[in-house]
Amino acid sequence: MRFKEDPEKLAGEEPRGENSRDSVVLFRAHERLVDSVQVSDNDLRALAQRRASGIREYLSGRGMIDPGRIFLEEVDTAAKAVEGLIRATMTLTAH
Repeated sequence: MRFKEDPEKLAGEEPRGENSRDSVVLFRAHERLVDSVQVSDNDLRALAQRRASGIREYLSGRGMIDPGRIFLEEVDTAAKAVEGLIRATMTLTAH
């Protein structure tokens, strides 16, 4: 694979190691890929629902909790990212 730009010019201020040329190329390629991906609110909602369903299946599949007592609530897509992370809230109640 050939790159349009010389990896040495892409290096910037990243730390250099034994395989610095390769690591810089991978770092920049990852950075460009992440910058180019658009994730919609619907994508985030679907991901959150799949994760919640996985937790529900885990808890009910192990006989820990009756599946009829597990409810999935609507996902909060308005949550703001802090340092690139979005907090997800999981609420457990007992009756």
